[in-house]
Amino acid sequence: MSITSSIKYAKRIQESILPNKEKLNDLIPESFIFFKPKDIVSGDFYWFTNYKGTILIAAVDCTGHGVPGAFMSLIGNSLLNDIVKSQGIIDPLEILKKMHEGLVTALKKGEQESDTVDGMDITLCAINQKNKTFEVSSSGRSLLLVRNGQIKKMKVGKYPLGLVTKNKSFSKRKLWN
Repeated sequence: MSITSSIKYAKRIQESILPNKEKLNDLIPESFIFFKPKDIVSGDFYWFTNYKGTILIAAVDCTGHGVPGAFMSLIGNSLLNDIVKSQGIIDPLEILKKMHEGLVTALKKGEQESDTVDGMDITLCAINQKNKTFEVSSSGRSLLLVRNGQIKKMKVGKYPLGLVTKNKSFSKRKLWN
């Protein structure tokens, strides 16, 4: 088997973990996903679910492109599924904290500060349908909010998940209710 055919097979595996784009339209009509990997396999991925009346949507950019990034995306997807579906956590801030802990453990980084940035940038939105709230937590990425024809860039978090630093902090913003 050639390297290229092996990577194409890896692409099929990676695509199998991504949620079905059409299911997002069932949850949020007139929504869309723009996903255009740079290489055959990608370090970027999207994730969403409806868990107990809260729609969670994540856009994730993992360190590395190609095969290394794809490995990171598998770790990130697995962490998201475990934190939400197994542990039942739906608060976006708590999810990011758990993902950070999971990445530090998975990558065996320990507690020492590190210059290596093996990890991921993420913006995670939580839409509670019952309470009609929209909350967002982010690490390393901004959120573009389009409302009434105007675009507002909202920076929520500065450091990527998985970066071990003493200045690490996460925050959450409630955008409306």
